[in-house]
Amino acid sequence: MNAHRKTNPTQSHESFKSRFRQWITSEHVSISILAFVIGVLAGTAAFALKRMVAFVSHTLTHYIHPGEFNVLFLILPLAGILLTGIYTRYILKRDIEHGVDKMLKAISERHYNLPGSTVFSPLIASTLTLGFGGSAGSEGPIAYAGAAIGSNVARLCRMSPHHTMILLGCGAAAGIAGIFKAPVGGAMFALEVLALDFTTASVLAVMVAVIAAGLTTFALTGYTIDLAFPSMATFEPHLLLSVVILGILCGVYSIWYTYAADKLERLFGKIKNPWIKNIVSGGILSVLVFVFPALYGEGYSMMGEVLAGNYSGLTDYGPFAHCGKEMLPVLLLGIVAVKSFAATASNSGGGVAGDFAPTLMAGCMLGLMYALGAQYWLGIDLETGNLAYYGMAGAMAGIIQAPIMAIFIVLEMSGGYTLLLPISVVATISFLTVKACNRLSIYDSRRHRKEREEGQPQAKHD
Repeated sequence: MNAHRKTNPTQSHESFKSRFRQWITSEHVSISILAFVIGVLAGTAAFALKRMVAFVSHTLTHYIHPGEFNVLFLILPLAGILLTGIYTRYILKRDIEHGVDKMLKAISERHYNLPGSTVFSPLIASTLTLGFGGSAGSEGPIAYAGAAIGSNVARLCRMSPHHTMILLGCGAAAGIAGIFKAPVGGAMFALEVLALDFTTASVLAVMVAVIAAGLTTFALTGYTIDLAFPSMATFEPHLLLSVVILGILCGVYSIWYTYAADKLERLFGKIKNPWIKNIVSGGILSVLVFVFPALYGEGYSMMGEVLAGNYSGLTDYGPFAHCGKEMLPVLLLGIVAVKSFAATASNSGGGVAGDFAPTLMAGCMLGLMYALGAQYWLGIDLETGNLAYYGMAGAMAGIIQAPIMAIFIVLEMSGGYTLLLPISVVATISFLTVKACNRLSIYDSRRHRKEREEGQPQAKHD
């Protein structure tokens, strides 16, 4: 007769608890759980920032009408820069310009503990800058806020410096994923821009964070994409030459954009009085927005209209309201020529905003200019919407020098996955054009300039 050993329920329960404790405290699982929490928080913050900027912008532009000179364009952007300067100097008492640059510096110096106030301060400051018409983006501030979320969650959980660095990167990537609803683009931001050292655990954590952030924002916004492209045309192989030419144009333009931004930032750097700097930068921004109203704000609504084939918004609110359609390429040339100045005046003279959205806007206008110029002046019929769309990825790839991120951000925010091939061609050629000329990205250019300035004796000021 076989004797059967009876299992003690208490021992079985303790064994299960022990195995579960080992599983939950393993590196991959614990980091992934925290990454999920960070992703949800960053996605919620991205949604909140979108809504705050939209509310302020809609409220202030309610009395701006098409077909007339709008003096408010001379007032609002300047007021936004001044208010942001007041907030950062007298309330926050800390400089939070160029959040991505600050993250890159923190990672390089292994300073992973970001202040708790950084969770919300970039959101408030960028709402003032962008809501009042700043011609830049919200991705820099939300990436900085997301990094602060990751850093503070890690500090609360008493994580090691290495794990804190991973969670900081998770938060920054989640911020990008949330603001663009682009999980893969957010992950590529961590890889190409932040250049984090990835292990299996960190890759898994970043993917969990960006998926959680993207889905959170997607759900909170009603499961809609941000940049609809209803007139999307199928890519035809015989148009490949026009796509290659656009890639080269985007690369050349990227060199100009970074050069112009560097020159204007140097000018702002020479102005030591913060009030004067705010007035100068706000004044430049206001004049440019008054002449080219399409530069007002982040530009996503304008890009949406262009992709839909509606170009009236480019002319209706400014001095070019009565120009003929044959002059549209000239107007677009003016917009792309000064877009770098407008973006730099928005985020380097007291405002708080990002660098990604301006590159998307500039690329969209460049692609449209190329297509309309070929159509009106050379009689060559090109798909205007498609080329404007490709240009978005081309300019971002060349200026930020992150081609894979650029490709997926543009695809994910619009759902245009069938155009992966031409977008990849434009982004790659633009990137290689810039690299062939040995030019730095906008972040590297800024970092090198600041390193040179900090290496010189600093003048004393009251």
